[in-house]
Amino acid sequence: DEVRRQLRSLTPRSLNGAVATDCYRALNRLEQAAAGDSKLIERLLEKERAGRAGRVDYGQLFALLEEEQGELAGDLDETLSGLMTNMDATDTGQLRRLARLYAKAGYQTKAAALYCWCATAQTGDAFSYYRGASDLLEEVIENLEGDEQLRAVEAVLAFGDPGDQAFWGRDYYDRLVIETWIRLLGPDQALERVAETVKRVNERSTMPSRQAAMLAAYLYGRANRIDDALLSLETALCKLEAPDDLEYPWFKSYFENPGRIGTEDMVRLFPDVWEGWNDSAAWLGAVAPQVMKWLDEERMQEDTAFRILAVVQLRLSEAGSAPTPEMAEAVRKLTEGNANRTLWLVDIDRAIGRDDAAHAAERSLLEERRLHPNRIPEVVERVLQSEGPEAAIALGEPATEYTLNRDLLGHLATAADQLGREDDAKRWRTLSADAEKAEEELEKKLEEVTP
Repeated sequence: DEVRRQLRSLTPRSLNGAVATDCYRALNRLEQAAAGDSKLIERLLEKERAGRAGRVDYGQLFALLEEEQGELAGDLDETLSGLMTNMDATDTGQLRRLARLYAKAGYQTKAAALYCWCATAQTGDAFSYYRGASDLLEEVIENLEGDEQLRAVEAVLAFGDPGDQAFWGRDYYDRLVIETWIRLLGPDQALERVAETVKRVNERSTMPSRQAAMLAAYLYGRANRIDDALLSLETALCKLEAPDDLEYPWFKSYFENPGRIGTEDMVRLFPDVWEGWNDSAAWLGAVAPQVMKWLDEERMQEDTAFRILAVVQLRLSEAGSAPTPEMAEAVRKLTEGNANRTLWLVDIDRAIGRDDAAHAAERSLLEERRLHPNRIPEVVERVLQSEGPEAAIALGEPATEYTLNRDLLGHLATAADQLGREDDAKRWRTLSADAEKAEEELEKKLEEVTP
């Protein structure tokens, strides 16, 4: 009774979800235990064939079929076909469960047909299409293979199209389309498949498709279509001129606010391994001056420009080329007064073998009390090794006013030992032990209050 009460508390849409499935399985076990046999599935099928099965009955039946599929392999096709005859054609939740059973049993064509039908009920709009389409899409990709997978994916994407008036949904939908075909076909074939989509994202007629344009830049760049790639990158990241005939004047702000680039797109556009790129040198050589131009025109965020130029500098160095003086100067200016960007440059300098420059920048930040605490011990250790214990203590001791990093305290104790200052060495080690004890106590308290 308690399990059925729980099911009654769920909304109709939730009756196909994970919580409901757990309830169906619990209900099945309880009913099997009460009956003392394992014929529950036969009783549910008989009820279904008589036209008396409700949603809960179907939920129980699918839960049993999913658990006992191996034992029903001989007549599973007949059983599922019978179920489909009486099911509500608009209940996509149950139809998708049926499709999963068909797919796992090897009936790929029937599963694909059901998924294509479900796609017609997942039509989207500006706000909701993405959740419905992407959720169904993941299920199709997971359960189908080969031509049937491609056929069902095409249907899901086609019926998930939010339309030209979906001002917010258009960008995310186009990115979903491009991402999906890259995932299934690889970037080279994907560019052919989504040619119209990547062309459309640069039209900028209603609202800039910044997310989709980022992927378009990647596909064009790989194919050495540099002008198209730069146009797409401009759409993705720059302030743009809004059309005069915007339907709503306040849409103009979406053109005037520049885009951002995430780590995933940075890795995709500037990989450490250029496999499949027709001419990575041409791409790097073209993107840097264009980014500097957009920066000078104040059309790109400084942080975005810095990240791109810094990584381009790294990739050029890895390929044995030096950045232009203009690029090096632009990167230097962008790091002035910004500790985070300076640390980016520190890591790049170290990666390309410019250790002296990296060490000097980190030491300067430490002296200004702007170096991240986790980096301080390494700087003090280098000074201890290269300049001696007095220099290490002079540099590291002021940092103990705002961090009790145990590695830092250990280096200070070592430096004091080398100078014969036993009391100072004992003080640093005692402080380190106290810090460790306090940290352990804090962790215990957190474990006590954490559910």
